[in-house]
Amino acid sequence: MEAFVVSARKYRPQEFDSVIGQQHITRTLLNAVDKNQLGQALLFTGPRGVGKTTCARILAKMINRTSIDDTTDYSLNIFELDAASNNSVEDIRNLVDQVRFAPQVGSYKIYIIDEVHMLSTSAFNAFLKTLEEPPKHAVFILATTEKHKILPTILSRCQIYDFRRINVPDIIVNLKDIATKEGVNYEENALQLVAQKADGAMRDALSIFDRLVSFSEGNVTYKAAAELLSVLDYNYYFRITDALLAGQAVEVIETVHEILHKGFDLHLMINGLADHLRNLWMCKDSRTVNLLPITDDLKSKYLEQSQQATGKWLVFALRRLMEVDLQYKASQQQQLLVEVCLLRLAAPDDEEKKNDTPPVKTTSGFSPKIAQTAPSISPESSEKPAASAAEPKIDSIEENKTQTESVKNVDSSPSGKTPVEIAQAVPTPRQVPNEPPKTAARRSGFSITASLNSKNSEQIVESEQATETIEKDADFSLSEEHLQQYFRLFVERTRERDQTLLASTLQSVTPRKKDDYVIGISLHSETQKTLLGEVQTEMMAFLREKLGHAAIELDIEILREEAENTVKTPKEKLDIILNEHPKSQLLIDQLGLTLDY
Repeated sequence: MEAFVVSARKYRPQEFDSVIGQQHITRTLLNAVDKNQLGQALLFTGPRGVGKTTCARILAKMINRTSIDDTTDYSLNIFELDAASNNSVEDIRNLVDQVRFAPQVGSYKIYIIDEVHMLSTSAFNAFLKTLEEPPKHAVFILATTEKHKILPTILSRCQIYDFRRINVPDIIVNLKDIATKEGVNYEENALQLVAQKADGAMRDALSIFDRLVSFSEGNVTYKAAAELLSVLDYNYYFRITDALLAGQAVEVIETVHEILHKGFDLHLMINGLADHLRNLWMCKDSRTVNLLPITDDLKSKYLEQSQQATGKWLVFALRRLMEVDLQYKASQQQQLLVEVCLLRLAAPDDEEKKNDTPPVKTTSGFSPKIAQTAPSISPESSEKPAASAAEPKIDSIEENKTQTESVKNVDSSPSGKTPVEIAQAVPTPRQVPNEPPKTAARRSGFSITASLNSKNSEQIVESEQATETIEKDADFSLSEEHLQQYFRLFVERTRERDQTLLASTLQSVTPRKKDDYVIGISLHSETQKTLLGEVQTEMMAFLREKLGHAAIELDIEILREEAENTVKTPKEKLDIILNEHPKSQLLIDQLGLTLDY
């Protein structure tokens, strides 16, 4: 059997003209050689497989040429050293000793040191002087993928050339050329997939191409490429998107299970679907559609499907998928997390699908109609003027009767309006002129209207002005036992949501009844106060609902403990010792000891 030469070696460029995707490097080096302005220490840096070593070898051959027609073999003047396996001080000292001797043929001796970042610190230091003032016949070309690991003193002595990742179209062109030379049949979509999987590295692309040719027996198809590379076929993403847009939840779940049976990870599917929807969004505008690195056939499919989806729905869906991407690893039920997300995207409610903001939701898991259950809210209270909220961000309490009734009828509204539109239509109570607004019984809060329409700051201000005063009930009495019970229940809910740090902080807190409408909490630091502030709105809404009154307030106190490490005098130290060990006085008396101040 003949020895097989991989494509990466067989088709390695021999001249700068055949180097792919590094024109900014090759042009600079050619001009430097032609004008005799080439430095004696060069550093080639960049990702793997983009042509650093190849360019170093081409440059090494060119340096000694006297003309284009010069065919002299100068290979004896080129020395290549692998720093990964020759990284000691002794190896560098041997190299420095060789540098002293002039070349027998040609004018220069070229030293290529690959993976130079693997040299030890001592080896770098031994190389410094030679690199700064090399002999006139020596040229050093260093190559590395990790420039940040090289000493700054080395970097300052080199001309640095940054190699870029090779873009997808350039890789595809090169793969087509090689496939033609090898007599391999191919589909352009298959080469597109290979180029994307290579992540900008031509060597990786050629390695994948060799495996694919062997796998497909010389007939490279997209199906074979997807199977070999364990890549989910893009047709699945088109099917899922069509089902989501049509509201066909059952078909979506069936497609998800089909993907699972093929052995693909759902996290991979979520990321692929997000990338697919991003491409659809790009196709909504003619100025961005050409930015997609895809074939014309695939582009036409994207353009056709993009016409069926609105831009707002695409943004809404992308937000949901990004949330799942962040929550996936921490979730205990990953499949359920993905399925619920897709079911929400396939919801038949057009308003939810087309809106670029998610529908109204409560963070604590209970109904926003909390004010409806509070016994202290009477019809008379709704006629009193409102006070502006001192501290915003309480979104679970409705403070006026008109707004309460409008929220009650959101689900059953025959007009088909959204909760935001209904809330915006609520009239603002008229204030009494020349009379300052009364202070609300609670310390902070704003109406449900502001929570429903948080994107419009002007409407938030109007809704805050419409807030009604919550009256206190003389017959209401806060139960210490119920307070402790429901607070621990809220802590358990926090722990179930995997908010471990927050749950631990709440676990160390013991709420207490200060009066019938005030809950007192003592904390030890501002950090604990900040953590509590993240769920203060949700917690108070929960406690108000469970304890049966919407006017309950929270009073947070930071304990200022005195430092234990106070400096003490010798007399104070002796008193402490005698207090803890009284028999010490007997020892002091028997030995005749005195206190030295």
